[in-house]
Amino acid sequence: MNELRVAGSRTVAAANRYLRTRFIPAFNAEFGRPPADRRSAFVTLGRMDLEQILCVEKERVVGRDNVVQADGVPLHLDKQRGRRTCAGLHVMVRRHLDGQHSVW
Repeated sequence: MNELRVAGSRTVAAANRYLRTRFIPAFNAEFGRPPADRRSAFVTLGRMDLEQILCVEKERVVGRDNVVQADGVPLHLDKQRGRRTCAGLHVMVRRHLDGQHSVW
């Protein structure tokens, strides 16, 4: 950024100081506008389960041993009522933010 060089900012601390004291106030003065509606734009989520939304989801096929692989982790599926085996089923494997996996 030329402005940082011209301002003589040679370190991260000096660059941060320049941004905080000069660049951001000047930028806000030039481009800042009051909101058309002062009310908050945030809304409540309601009954959403963020654990099921904020995850990485991949389709996998269950092996003959009732195991599905996800991120190098073997996940053994429990017996399902009314089904001898889950082999060959296409399932969705979710890796959640805490690193846990779930199979759908």
